Amino acid sequence: REGYPYQEGGIASPDGRWVYFMHGSGIWKIPVSGGRRALVTSGEALDVNESPDNRFFYYRKGRAIPGIWRRPASGGKPDLVSGTESTFSRYWQLIRDRVYFVDPSREPPALKYLDLTANRTQQLTMVGTGLVVGPRGVSVSPDGH
Repeated sequence: REGYPYQEGGIASPDGRWVYFMHGSGIWKIPVSGGRRALVTSGEALDVNESPDNRFFYYRKGRAIPGIWRRPASGGKPDLVSGTESTFSRYWQLIRDRVYFVDPSREPPALKYLDLTANRTQQLTMVGTGLVVGPRGVSVSPDGH
């Protein structure tokens, strides 16, 4: 949309009502129907995802800070999502009530998911070596299968 420059693309909210994008030193959202943008989180933040229940934002704090962070959509302090402390770059994705991520803290790295409802992590497979910073490193089908 003209007048709203962004970096690294944008992502739609699960309900399709908002588009989230990076601008300056923060994540913003703007209604798909048009209107004013609103600041979601300030400071360097990457790969923002909104939870399906619209209660939380999940994101990375910055390029040099590993882990996935969660902040209430209503505002408040962000928390590091337990179990994702080593996750970096774009090696994660939020689908429904699960965060899928690569844990590079062991060799070879493991693909895992965190069930947000049960607060339980499960390993799916080993992914091999040679992880690099670049385009999205994990992509999960919308149905989570």
